[in-house]
Parts: sequence; structure tokens; C-alpha cells
Amino acid sequence: MNRGRCIAAIMLCTFVCGTASATYLDNISLKIDRGFSNALGCWLEIPYQTYATAKEKGIIAGGPMGLGKGALMLPCRLVSGALDIATFPAPCPRSGWNGLMEPQYNPWVEQPDQAGPGTQPAAGQPIVEQPAPPPAERPGQAP
Repeated sequence: MNRGRCIAAIMLCTFVCGTASATYLDNISLKIDRGFSNALGCWLEIPYQTYATAKEKGIIAGGPMGLGKGALMLPCRLVSGALDIATFPAPCPRSGWNGLMEPQYNPWVEQPDQAGPGTQPAAGQPIVEQPAPPPAERPGQAP
């Protein structure tokens, strides 16, 4: 009887693994990537919030205010990253595959390409920025 259960378990695992959709695999890879990015890069909240708030409100008022905001955001991003790492195989109940933080990644951390590697850019979007053409010369003007 144990042999029959073992074979049934192997067949079930093969069926489940064989039918996993590419979308599901993309979702779990993005979720665990976001988790590690947020958990390991959470310390970047302090300099980022200091910079952003000082840029918005001025260095005198924004510096200390941004420092405090970053110190409060650091544990939030750390917990969000740890939760994403711990629950990467399944979507969260209310947020689904999206992260708990907004923005999902720290703005100073490089975000993954949502389209995936090897995909073509959207129509009209060049892969490499093309230099602007020189301005047209007007007749009668020296270059």
C-alpha cells in the first residue's frame, strides 16, 4: 500500500509542477526578488527620505524631518521584505502579488524589468536612446 501512495504522490507532484503557468512562476520570482530587495535595502530608506524631504521642504526643515521619516519607514520596508520572502509561493490575502509598500521597491534600488528578459520594447520605444538630430540650418546663416 505504501508503494501505491508513493506512486500517487509522485504523479500528483508531476502534474502540479508540469502545469505551473509561466505567469505564476513570474509572480513568485518577482515577489521573492522584491522581498530580498526590500529586506536587504531597507537601510536606504533613511538617506532617501532625508534627501527627498530636504529637496521638497528645504534642507533646514526637511533634513531632520526626512531623517525621522526614514527611520520610521526602515522597519516597515524590512517587515514587508521579510513577509514577501516568507510567503513568496502564495499571494497575500488583500494585496495579491503586489507588495505591501508603495512604491514596491525603494526608489534607490534598481527595479526589475516587468516585461522580462529578452522581450522587445513597446512599439515606438527604442532600446537605446537615439541622439537628437542637429537643428536644421537656416538658409543664409553661417554654421
